[in-house]
Amino acid sequence: MHFISFKLSKQETDKFKILLDHLGFDKKKDELWVLKIDKHLKAYLLNNKLPLLFEKDNCIFPTVIAAKMFEGYYSEAVVDQGAKPHILNGADLMAPGILSIDLKDSSNIVVIKSEDGAVLAVGRLVEDFIDSLNRKHGKVAENIHYLNDKLYRLLALRRDS
Repeated sequence: MHFISFKLSKQETDKFKILLDHLGFDKKKDELWVLKIDKHLKAYLLNNKLPLLFEKDNCIFPTVIAAKMFEGYYSEAVVDQGAKPHILNGADLMAPGILSIDLKDSSNIVVIKSEDGAVLAVGRLVEDFIDSLNRKHGKVAENIHYLNDKLYRLLALRRDS
């Protein structure tokens, strides 16, 4: 597989200013690269190595690989051991499997973690997630990207090359 990758200009990098500031991005020494995977999917790599973010259908998400770096920025949900294998198989985040959730106003993105703090997946909160949480029943977030999915494997190969 061949992908197109190129360095973003300083102006294009400014689109990610808030997220990059959270990481301590240094415009003088750090560069942000884009890797076009297909017409609906792009990954953004720090210094053309570390996959920080990905863009799917015009929405920006942290990668599972770099999600811990964004700790405190995105909402986080901790799931029980029963939910873990389902999340790692691509299942959506359901209310009964959630042990705790820390919601942030900044976005509708949630980082899904196991009890030991390991990042399992990145999801997008559904519209009526508060109702699902209150009823302890139903879908809370759509699983967008999870550990060892196709995107993870592709980005891990890129990072390790």
